[in-house]
Amino acid sequence: MCLWVIGSFSMQGWAQSEKLKAQSGSCQGFEFPLAPDGGIDWPHTVKVLKHDTPVYADALSLTPLDGLFLSFNKSLEVLESQGSRLQVRTLGSLDPLGWVESSTLLCALRPQSSFSSGLEQKLYIKTATEIRKEKPTTVQAYPSPNLQGPEEASRELSRFTGYFVFDYNSEYKSYLLGESYQLDQTSSLVGWVSEENGFLWDTAYGLRPAEDLIFPESHELAGQERTICAYQTIEDALENRRCLPILGGNRWYRYEDRIPLLDRVIQNRRAFYKVVLPMAGMGVKYEERDGKIRIIEPGKFSENPGINSVLSMKRIDVLFLIDGTKSMMPYIEAVRGSKKEGRKGVIQDIIDSLQQDDAFQEAQFRFAFRIYRDRYAGEKNLGEGLPLSTVCELTNEAKAENIRSFEQKIDTIAVTTSEQDDYAENLFGGIRQAVRDLAPCPNNTKLLFVIGDCGYDASMQKQPLSTEDLLTRLKGDDEFKSIVPFFIQTPSSRDAMRQPEKYDQAYRLFHEQGERILREILGPSRLSEIGNYLMSTTDAELNSKIITGIKQFSNTQAINELVLDLRGGTPLKDAIQRLQGSQEFKNIPGLFWDLVKQGSCKKLGEQCEERIYDTIQTAYIPISDDVVEDIWLKSNDLEKWKDLLRDFENLSNLSGTELRETFVYALRDSVEKVIRKPLYKDTGQSLKEFLKRKGGLPVRENSPLFSYSIDDLRDPDTVPDCEIIRLAAWVNSVKQMLSIVLRGKDRPKFIEREFPGQCPSGEAIPFIDGDIDFVPLGESDMRYDHSFQKAHVYWVPKEFLP
Repeated sequence: MCLWVIGSFSMQGWAQSEKLKAQSGSCQGFEFPLAPDGGIDWPHTVKVLKHDTPVYADALSLTPLDGLFLSFNKSLEVLESQGSRLQVRTLGSLDPLGWVESSTLLCALRPQSSFSSGLEQKLYIKTATEIRKEKPTTVQAYPSPNLQGPEEASRELSRFTGYFVFDYNSEYKSYLLGESYQLDQTSSLVGWVSEENGFLWDTAYGLRPAEDLIFPESHELAGQERTICAYQTIEDALENRRCLPILGGNRWYRYEDRIPLLDRVIQNRRAFYKVVLPMAGMGVKYEERDGKIRIIEPGKFSENPGINSVLSMKRIDVLFLIDGTKSMMPYIEAVRGSKKEGRKGVIQDIIDSLQQDDAFQEAQFRFAFRIYRDRYAGEKNLGEGLPLSTVCELTNEAKAENIRSFEQKIDTIAVTTSEQDDYAENLFGGIRQAVRDLAPCPNNTKLLFVIGDCGYDASMQKQPLSTEDLLTRLKGDDEFKSIVPFFIQTPSSRDAMRQPEKYDQAYRLFHEQGERILREILGPSRLSEIGNYLMSTTDAELNSKIITGIKQFSNTQAINELVLDLRGGTPLKDAIQRLQGSQEFKNIPGLFWDLVKQGSCKKLGEQCEERIYDTIQTAYIPISDDVVEDIWLKSNDLEKWKDLLRDFENLSNLSGTELRETFVYALRDSVEKVIRKPLYKDTGQSLKEFLKRKGGLPVRENSPLFSYSIDDLRDPDTVPDCEIIRLAAWVNSVKQMLSIVLRGKDRPKFIEREFPGQCPSGEAIPFIDGDIDFVPLGESDMRYDHSFQKAHVYWVPKEFLP
C-alpha cells in the first residue's frame, strides 16, 4: 500500500529545516532601535524565557546577585545593551534591576513565522493514546526550554487548544507557546513544550462541514441533517469504517476555530485531508425519539461558557452609594471633583492609578451612583442616581458616554438638611436600590461603595427592611455573582449636632450594620479580611481608599492566568489554588477567588472540580464538496487583500494590449505596495509563492489569480488575451465579495457559471453571472470574524479569495 503526500501541504519533508531556519524569538542578536542620543528606543516589554534566570550587577560580572533570580514569564523593560547582556528594570520602577543575558529574554512580540509559508505558527498539543488511570495523559508545559522546572511553575495541558509559537530551542527540541497573538505586559506565556507533544499548524487552512448537509428524499432520514466522517487511520478511511461524525451547518459561524488542516494525502487514488481532532466526544450522537432522529451537537470548537464567565470579571461595575445630607458635601465633592479648581474626581483617579500598573490595564469599568437620605427627603428617602446601562458590550464610545453621564448627573446633586433630622438615614433602602442599579450584566464584577456617617433605623421607615432582606440580594447565587460592599464611614460630626447622644447612637449603627452584613458575605473563614471592607476616612483620603478597594478585585493578570489554565484543561479549584500560592498574587483577597467560583462553577460543569481531557490525534477526512476550506486571516491581512485589488479599476473599453499592460502593471504595483518589497528578479516565480514567502500573506491553493507569474501574464503565448479578460472580471468580483465579508455578518450571494465564449485556457477562472448580492449568515451571533487572543480574525471561505 503506497501513501502519497501532496507536496504543497506536506509538513514532514521540510519539518527539520523549518525548525533550523526559524528565526529565534529571544533577544540574542536582536537589533534594538536607537534614540538620537544613542540609547535604546524600545517601548515594548520583554519576557523572561527561563525559570530562575540570574541577574548580574554589571555587563561583565561572572557572579549573579545574591537571591535575585527572575521567574519565567516576568515582564521587564530594556534600558541598555552591552555585549551579550541587557540592563533591565521591572515595570513601573525607575531604578535598574540589573543585567541579564539576552538569550534568556524574549523580544518577539508576535508569533514565529514559518520559513516555507511565511505564516504564523500554531501548535496543537498531542495527548498520548495510552490511558493512565482511565484517562488520557496530559502534556506538560515547563518554565524552561530544557523541559524542567518546579511543579508550581509548570502547567498541564489536556484540551484541544491551539497555541502560538514564539520560540524554538533546537538543543532541547522544545517550542515556547503563548496564548495571545500579540504579547505585551498583560499577556502570559504558556510554557515550553516538547516538539513530540504537538502538531505544528502553519497552513492557515481550517475545515468545517458544509452548511447544507441534508439527507436526500430517498434516504430513511430524508430532510434531516447529516454529517461528514473523520477516521482515525487511513485504512479506516479507505474502508469507510469507524466513522467519527462531525456536524455541519451555519453553527460553525459561532465558533472561533476550525478543524486544523495539516496535509492533503492521496491513498489508492483517493484524496483525503489530514487533520488534527479531539477524538473524545468529537462526533455527534444520534438519538431516536418519537420516531425521529435527534442529533446531539459536539460543541468542541466553541468557548466554554464558564471560561467566558471568568473573562467577564475583567469588566467591573462600580456604584457609589452616598449619604446626601449636608454633612456629606465634602465627600460628594471628592467623588465628583472640580474642573474649575483642577481637582480630579474619583473616576479619573481610578483610571489614572490603574493604568500605571500592568496588572490592571485590561480592566474595563462602568460607574454608577445613588444618593440616599432620610424620611424627610421623600417617600422612599432616595434621591438622584445613575443606574448601569443594560448594554453589556463596552466599546470606547460606551465607556466615554458612561463617564460623561456620571459627571453630568453627579454635578446636579444638592445636599439636604432638616430641623427634624433624627440622624439615622435610610441606608438599607439605599442599598436595596443600589442592588437594582447594579443588576444589568450579572457576570461582571460588582463593587458597591457605601459612603456615609450614620446607620439605619427601621422604626423610622414606613416599610422597614432587615439585614436578611439585603443579604438575599447582596450574596447572589449560582446565576449571579455576589456584590462586594465596602462601608466607608466619614468622621463623626458630634460636636456640631443639637443632640450629640442621639447622633452617637446613629453613628454606631453604621459600623454595626456594615459589620453584620460583611460577616455574612465573607463567612467564618474570611472574617480576618473584614478590615478591607469596613473602614473610616476623611474626605482627603476617600479616593485613595476607594482605589485600594477596587484594586483588590480588578487584577486582570490573575484572570488571564486562570483562563490560561482552564483552556488547558485544569480544574478551576486547582487553578485558584496555584495562584493563591503564588507570590505575585498573594495580596488578592479570598473573596475574589470565592467570586470566581461562585460565578463560574455552574457554567464550567465538571471542570470546576475535575480536569478535562481531550484525546487529540490526527485523523483523515475524505475530500469532497461536503467539506468547506476556510482560510484564517487577521483583519489587517484581509484589508491587505482588499488594498491589493483596489487598483484594478477602469479595465473595460481597453484593447487587448492595453488591457494586458494595465492589468499586469496594476497587479505588480499592488503586490509591491501591500508587501512593501519589490519583485525584482522574482517575476518568474508564481505570485502565490512570492506573497507567502516574502509577505507572509495567506494565499488559497489553486488560486485563479496568483498561480501565474508576472512573466507569464506578460506573454500572450502563455496567457492569451481572453484569459486576461477572464482574470480582470474575476478580480472585480472578488473585490465585491471581500467587501461583504469584511462586514462580518453577511455572506456574498451570487451565481457561478461557465465563462461564456471560447478560450484555449483559463477554464479554472470562475465566472460570476450578474450582480453579487448578500444575505445574513444566520442568527445575530453568527459571524466570519471573531476576537481571538488580542487579534481580530476572519475565517474566510476559500472561494472568496483571489
